[in-house]
Amino acid sequence: MTAKEIGGIGRSPIDAVFRVASLTPRCRDVLDGLLAGQSNKVIAQKLGISPRTVEVYRAQLMRKLGARHVVDVIRIAFEAILADQSAQAGSGETPLTLAGTLPRRRSS
Repeated sequence: MTAKEIGGIGRSPIDAVFRVASLTPRCRDVLDGLLAGQSNKVIAQKLGISPRTVEVYRAQLMRKLGARHVVDVIRIAFEAILADQSAQAGSGETPLTLAGTLPRRRSS
């Protein structure tokens, strides 16, 4: 097994930005809850869905991010946030913060 196969270790931070940006809006909502340290039950209450549905979204986002564990998901999300902040620092755009920070798909 290579390093890239183990939770995405060894991938570039820019790759993390693209992987996070490819998530559906609902998966990003669940990811925001995970980054805030919320349980599935709390995330479900805030989103108005069942805890089981949160589990389904968690599984989807883990698959899309190439993560084997929730810790990998959090690491990938923080890599995406930091890479996006670095990219925006020189462009004059407002960098992301940790609340609602995940890179989103850019609309054209």
